[in-house]
Amino acid sequence: MKNTHPSSGFTVVEVLVTLVIISLFMGLFFQTYMAMESQRLAVQKTVFASNIAYANLRKFSERPDSTKLSCTNDMNLASNPTAPGIEIGGNNTSPNTFGFVGENLTTSLGTDATQQVLIFAPNGCTRFADMPLKIVSIVRYGPASNQEEIAHVSYVK
Repeated sequence: MKNTHPSSGFTVVEVLVTLVIISLFMGLFFQTYMAMESQRLAVQKTVFASNIAYANLRKFSERPDSTKLSCTNDMNLASNPTAPGIEIGGNNTSPNTFGFVGENLTTSLGTDATQQVLIFAPNGCTRFADMPLKIVSIVRYGPASNQEEIAHVSYVK
């Protein structure tokens, strides 16, 4: 009997099965890489937003000048726990009444990003000059349909 099958080398079926298995593993690794890269970018944006919010908060480490700020119902948390607060800093890049100059958001967070610094009177307006004020620095970023928000809070007396 004559041997028609050579003993060395691979058959076409073995090569095809090997190529299919290799392509499946490469697809799995690529998909894992893409998921990790997407997560890294999301974390990076969160870090940028947090750093900007903290930098804005540090700009108000002392109580704002009382000649420029008076207590209103918009900041009185004692009588209105859902008070919206008074904006003492925002998206502007030029100094406002309180000397706030906003950080550059567009290079790190995109054109949809906004920044806002709000002030509240947590103990009400009766002893406004003596009591601590709550300052909240907020950075929002991302598309309107899925906007993320980072906030830092501090109290000043």
